[in-house]
Amino acid sequence: MNGGGYEDEKLFDFAKDSLTEIADENEPFNFTMLTADTHYEDGYATDETPDLFEDQYSNVIHDSDEKIKEFIDWMKTQPFFEDTTVVLVGDHLTMDSDFFEDIDPSYQRTVYNVFLNTGKNEVNNNNRLFSALDMYPSTLSALDVQIPGDRLGLGVDLFSGEQTLMEQMGYEAFDEEMTKRSDYYDEYLMQGSDYDIERRNADE
Repeated sequence: MNGGGYEDEKLFDFAKDSLTEIADENEPFNFTMLTADTHYEDGYATDETPDLFEDQYSNVIHDSDEKIKEFIDWMKTQPFFEDTTVVLVGDHLTMDSDFFEDIDPSYQRTVYNVFLNTGKNEVNNNNRLFSALDMYPSTLSALDVQIPGDRLGLGVDLFSGEQTLMEQMGYEAFDEEMTKRSDYYDEYLMQGSDYDIERRNADE
């Protein structure tokens, strides 16, 4: 274990053990895990990380891709996979400061998200504008939960034909609204946050 958690090399072995144990209980389950080797500046490399490219970050990304693929392939061989939906979600673009500095500035980088084994056949999945808000109803929908109106909170089920807030408003207007402060939110929902502590200190 290091400052950011377990190395991915150990994490996947732990996950296999846990999933096997949970699935043997024959009850519906959720299992969530976070890979973090690609999170660090230049990535987190171990002695086992293959040295295939000139820079460490490329090697770490490649190694992470291979580990995730192997893990999914392993799940496909397990008895529980037939009734299990897998959701891969990226929470943000890389924070590595210089890895993409030579990329064409007109290229639009995006976060990688994918739903596997959903049973959804007809999906409106081309050129969508969406945000993390939409992953909530979409994940439930992937599990075959019926959502009246195809909306939950501020999110839209991406498997439906409904427009997301970002599609309705456009990216810039959506971003402007989402970055506004809410005194009510800060006061009643974010108690104990850094903002709350800073405001208390300022009042004193």
